[in-house]
Amino acid sequence: ATDSGNTFGYPNKPRVSLPETVFPAGTYVEIHGGPYTPGGQFIFTANGTEAEPVWIRGGDPANKPIIKSETIPKGSYIVVENLKWDSNKNTLGLRSHSGSTLHHLVIRNSEFAGPGTDVGNSGAISINGKSSSERFSDFVVYQNTIHDFGDDDNASENDYHGVIPSTNVDGVWILANTIFNMGGDSVQVGIANTADKNRVSHIYVGDNVFHDDRENAVDVKEADFVVVSDNLMYNYDVRDSSAGEVVIIHNNAANIWIINNIIHSGVYGVVSTAATNAWVANNVIYNIHNSTGFDANSFFSQSAPVHFKSSAGGMLNNTIFDYDLGVQLATGTNYTMLNNVFINRSEPTGYDVGAGNQDIQNNSNFDFNHFYNEDAVNLTILWGKPYTNLDNLQLTTGKCSSCNSGTDPKVEITDQTSLGSTPFNSPLFGAGVSYNVIELQNDFQTAFGVTLNTDRLTNPRLTQTIDIGSFEYPQPTSLPNQPTSLSVTVNN
Repeated sequence: ATDSGNTFGYPNKPRVSLPETVFPAGTYVEIHGGPYTPGGQFIFTANGTEAEPVWIRGGDPANKPIIKSETIPKGSYIVVENLKWDSNKNTLGLRSHSGSTLHHLVIRNSEFAGPGTDVGNSGAISINGKSSSERFSDFVVYQNTIHDFGDDDNASENDYHGVIPSTNVDGVWILANTIFNMGGDSVQVGIANTADKNRVSHIYVGDNVFHDDRENAVDVKEADFVVVSDNLMYNYDVRDSSAGEVVIIHNNAANIWIINNIIHSGVYGVVSTAATNAWVANNVIYNIHNSTGFDANSFFSQSAPVHFKSSAGGMLNNTIFDYDLGVQLATGTNYTMLNNVFINRSEPTGYDVGAGNQDIQNNSNFDFNHFYNEDAVNLTILWGKPYTNLDNLQLTTGKCSSCNSGTDPKVEITDQTSLGSTPFNSPLFGAGVSYNVIELQNDFQTAFGVTLNTDRLTNPRLTQTIDIGSFEYPQPTSLPNQPTSLSVTVNN
C-alpha cells in the first residue's frame, strides 16, 4: 500500500490513507483496514448526482474499518456506509467548511462508539446548514448504532446527542437506528434561541430504538413539522438538566406529531410546553412513575404519561397504563382529548386527567375516553374539583358524556414490540368518535402528503366507527353465501 503516485488506489495497490480530494460523480471509494487518523479531520468533496452518487463505504459490513477523526463531507449525493467512528468526541460533521454546502447524503449501517465519559457538548451526527439563504437538505440517517458519547450517569449536564439537526436544514429522515447511553438525547431536533429563519423543518424520526440516555429520547426545540413515529423509547430518569421526560416538545415548536410509539419507564411520557399544533396519537405509554417526588393535587408533579403546558393540540387514541398521575392539562386555553384508554393507575391518591384552569375546563373537547382499574383505585378526574363519578362530571361540566369507567377494556398486552390489540369483545370496539380523527388525518395529509389512517399495527382506522385506544380491531371478513345446490360427480 502506498500513496505515492497512487491518487485513487485499486485492489492490488491500495492507498495508505483516506483520499482528501474532489470526487467526480460515480466515484466508488472502498475502505479496509484502519484505524485511520487523518490529521484530526477527513475532508472530501463529492460532486455526485442523483443518477451517479459518490460512494464512501467500508468493504466488509461485519468488520467495519475504524475512523478516529472528524469526517466532513461536502457536495451532493453521497452514500456513506459500513464504517465505524471510534472517537473521543468528533465523528461526522455535516456542516459548512470553508463556505461549502451539502445536500442529499445518506449515512447507514455504521457505528459510532464513544468512550462513555464527559467530552463536552456535541453530536455523533450533527447537521448544521450553511445559512438561512443556503440551507442544507435531504439527509437519511439509517440503521446505525450510536452509543456512549458523553456520560449518561454524570451528575452534571454533558449535552452530547446521538443525532442533532440543529439549524438551517430541511428534510432529515432518522430511521431504524439504535441509540443509547448518551450524555444528552438520542435525538435533538433544533436548538433553543435561534432566529425563525434558521429553524429546522420536516424532520422524520421513525422506527428507532432509544434508551437509557441522560436526558431524553427525543427533544424537539425550535423546529417546524416534525414526525416522531413507530419508535421504542424507554428508561429515562430525573437529572439536573432533565425532568425525566421520554419525549419533550418546547421552545415554540410547531406542527409536531408524536404517533404510533411505544414509550415506557420514564418519570414523564410526553411533555409539550409552548408548542403549537402538537399531537400525541396512537401511542402506547406505560410504567410512568415518580422518581423524587409526588403531589397528588399538582398539575406539574412527576409521573404524568402526557403533560401539556401553554400548548395547542391534544391527544387521540392512546393506550395508557400503569401510571401514578394521569394526563396533565396544566396551562393553556383548550385541548382535544378523545378516544384514549387509561388502565391501572397505581397511585390511589392521584388522578387520571386534570385540567389546570377554567379556560381548559370550559373549552376543551374531552370525551369518548375509557377508564379502568383492576385494583380498588377510584376513577378521579380533576376538573375544577375532583370527580370520582362520571355521572357527576357529566352533569356538572357537560364533559365526557360518552366516556366509560369500570368496565374491563380487555386490551391484550402481548410483547414489547407489538404491545397488544383490542379484541372483538372489548368495550373499546367501535366506541370511539371518528370526526376529530378524520380531521387530524386530513391535517397530516396536507402537511406531509401521506395518510395517517392506521393504528400502530397498521390496521386501518375506519372512517365511521373506530375503536378507543391505540389498537384498531380488524373488521371480520364476511363469509361467502351458503350454497343453494350441491352435486357430486364420481370419475373412474
